[in-house]
Amino acid sequence: MRQQTYREKLRRQFARYLFIISLVFFAVFTLVLLAYTVGYSYYMAGRHNASLSQAFGATCDSYTRFLRSEDTRDHLLRRLSGEASDKYTAYYFNSFNLATGMEAGVVLSSPEGEPVFTTFGAEAFGPHMRLFDSLVQSKLAAEAGPLYHTVYHLNGDSGRFVFAGVLTGEDGARLGGFSLYLDGAGWDRQMRQQQYDGIITDAQGNVVAASNPAMVDGRNRFAPENRHSYTMNGQSYWMQQSYLPAYGVYVYTLVSSTVPFSFLAITLVTLAVLLGVLFLSGRGFAGRIADQSTAALKTLHDEISIVQGGAVDHRIRVDSGDEFEDIAHHINTTLDSVNALALRNIELVTLKNTMERKQLEAQFNPHFLYNTLESIRYTIRFAPADADAIILRLTALLRYSISSDQAQVPLRADLDHLRDYLAIIQYRFSDRFEYRLDIDPACLSKTCPKLLLQPLVENSVKYGLQQKSHLTVVITGWLEGNDLCLRVADDGVDMDAAVLDEMRQIIEAPEGSAHHKGLQNVARRLKLQYGGRSGLTLAAGAAGGLKVTLRVAGKEEGAP
Repeated sequence: MRQQTYREKLRRQFARYLFIISLVFFAVFTLVLLAYTVGYSYYMAGRHNASLSQAFGATCDSYTRFLRSEDTRDHLLRRLSGEASDKYTAYYFNSFNLATGMEAGVVLSSPEGEPVFTTFGAEAFGPHMRLFDSLVQSKLAAEAGPLYHTVYHLNGDSGRFVFAGVLTGEDGARLGGFSLYLDGAGWDRQMRQQQYDGIITDAQGNVVAASNPAMVDGRNRFAPENRHSYTMNGQSYWMQQSYLPAYGVYVYTLVSSTVPFSFLAITLVTLAVLLGVLFLSGRGFAGRIADQSTAALKTLHDEISIVQGGAVDHRIRVDSGDEFEDIAHHINTTLDSVNALALRNIELVTLKNTMERKQLEAQFNPHFLYNTLESIRYTIRFAPADADAIILRLTALLRYSISSDQAQVPLRADLDHLRDYLAIIQYRFSDRFEYRLDIDPACLSKTCPKLLLQPLVENSVKYGLQQKSHLTVVITGWLEGNDLCLRVADDGVDMDAAVLDEMRQIIEAPEGSAHHKGLQNVARRLKLQYGGRSGLTLAAGAAGGLKVTLRVAGKEEGAP
C-alpha cells in the first residue's frame, strides 16, 4: 500500500481544516445575525418604551404641579367668584400649554358640578363631553384630595387624559371643581416621528394615544393577550410594556419582529461566495507550501519560536515519521531539563523572599523598648499597679512580635495588640498623645501581615512629638472590593512637597535607609507578601502632619 506523501497529507489536512472552519463560521455567523436582528428589535422596543414612559410621566408631573399650585388654585377661585374674566382664564391655561408644547382644555364647574367655564369651543364641548364631565365631578369627594385620572374618548379621535380635582375654601367647603383634558394627539405625532408604534392606555385599556389607529378596537380599547408580542393582520411585533402607578397608565411600544429575509439572504450568499473563494485559494496555497523542501524544517522552526516566546510548558509535536520527529523529541527532552532547573531557581527565589519577609517582621525599634522600660522603672516607685499593667501589655506585645507560627493574622487580632502598643505610648506621653480607631467591622476578618500598623504609629509619634506639644493619631479601615485599606493619619509637623517626595523615594528604594525605616519595612513586606496592587502611599494631611494609606490586595473572584 502506497504511503501518502508529505505534500498529499498536508493538502488533505489543510482542505479538511479549512472546510470545517468555513462551515462553523458560516453557521455561527448566521445564528449571530439572526440573534442580532431579533435582539436589536426587542432592544429598540425597550428603548422607545423607556423614552415614551419618561416623557409622558414628566408631562403629567408638570400638569399635576401646575394644577396643585397655589397660583392656579387662587386663579380658579377668582374665576368662580367672578373676579377673573373668561379671557384671562383662557390665557392663563393656554400660556402653560405653550410652555409644555402640549394641547389641553379646561372645564371649571360649580359646587353642584355644572360647567361654568371651559376653554373648549361650543362644538368640542358638546352634550357628550358635558355629561362625561358631570359624571367625573360626581365621583370626586367633597373635600380636596389627590387628582382623579380617567380617559375621555369620542368618535374615533385621539383620547384625552383627564386630571380632575375639587376646589375648597378655607373652611373646607366645596366651592367648585375643575377638569383638565390633555389631548393624546400630541403623543400620536411624537410616536410617528420616532418611527415606532406606541399606545398609551389607562388600567382598563382605554386608549389615551395610539400611533396606529388600526391597533385600537371600536370601543377605543387596547388589551393585548401577550405582554411581549402582538400580532395584527398577520404582522408580528415585539412589544415592551411599562406601568406608571402615579397615573394608572400603561405604555406600550411595538417594533416589527419580521426578519428581513431578503437582507439575510444577500448577506449569507455573499459570505458563502467569499468562503468558497477562500477555500479554493487555500488549497492551492497549501500545495505550494508542500512543494517546498523546507516545509518540515519551517514547522520545527515555528514550534521552537513558540517556546522562545515564553510558552515554557509547550512541547514540540512533529508527527512526520522521519528525522524531524526525532529532532523534536530531543528538543522536548532538553526543555524538560531546562524547566526542572527553572523550577529549582524559582523555589530558591521564593525561599529568599520568605527569609527577607520574616526578617522584616522581626524588626522592632529598640528605642521603644528602652523608653518603655525606663518609664516602668520610675512608675514602680509611685504607682506599682500602673507599672504592672504596662508590663503585662509590653509582655503580650513582645510575645506577639517574636512568635513565628503565623505570618498572616486576622486584622482583629493585630488590632488587639496594636491597642497594647497605643496604651503604652499614651501612658508614656500622657495628655500629649491621643488616638482614635475607626475600623469598618467588615475589615476585621481580613488577613494582614503581623504588626502591620505598629511601625506607622511609631513613625507618627517619633516625628510628630518632636516639634509639637500634642499629637492625635487617627486609624481608619475600610474595604474596596476585596482589598483591605488602612490609613494612619496624624496632625504632627506640616509636610511640604519636597519632603514628601524624599520620603517616597526612601520607602521605594531597594536598599535600606536609616531614616523612615519603619515605613520602608512596611512597604517592603506588602510587596513581598501580596504583590499586585498592594503597597503604601504618603500624602500630607488636611490639617497638617502625615497621612499613610496601606492597601492589602485580596484575592480576585475565582482566583485560586
